[in-house]
Amino acid sequence: MSTSDATTSWVFNSPVELGLRSLCVLVELDPHRHDLQRLVLLDYLLVHSADVGGGPESLHPAVPQRGAEVLVRRAVLEPGLALYAKRGLVSVTMDANGFSYGATDRGGCFLDTLRSRYVQALRSRASWIAASFGELETSEITRYVSTELDRWGGQFSEYGGLRRSP
Repeated sequence: MSTSDATTSWVFNSPVELGLRSLCVLVELDPHRHDLQRLVLLDYLLVHSADVGGGPESLHPAVPQRGAEVLVRRAVLEPGLALYAKRGLVSVTMDANGFSYGATDRGGCFLDTLRSRYVQALRSRASWIAASFGELETSEITRYVSTELDRWGGQFSEYGGLRRSP
């Protein structure tokens, strides 16, 4: 493996880790399917759960400008989901609205075999995500995240699905 291939040499926030985090969320939200934009937002909320009033302790530190993480997650999450789909843990479907992702039965069984404290913390946060955001439309989650980003450490005003209203 080349050291210049950053996507395969990352330890944290790698496609493997983001895929695992999304698998935890998808298992909690099963049988519903979700698009990539929704999973990007839910992943941010999963690791920075304390940013949400009443949320559990965050898994990642509250570093300055962490809101910018939303900008880079999509490019890392997509190959992570593809990796888990290749292993039969995530299902991918395409319709008129694009690709959507869901957990497979194997995905839940796979998570049940993992015993680390980190995976237990992920699953706990994923359960909280499902209870707190699972019934909301993606547009509502986008609006919420977009409104709160500056308070959470975001230092930008526009990004594709996260445009601010004047």
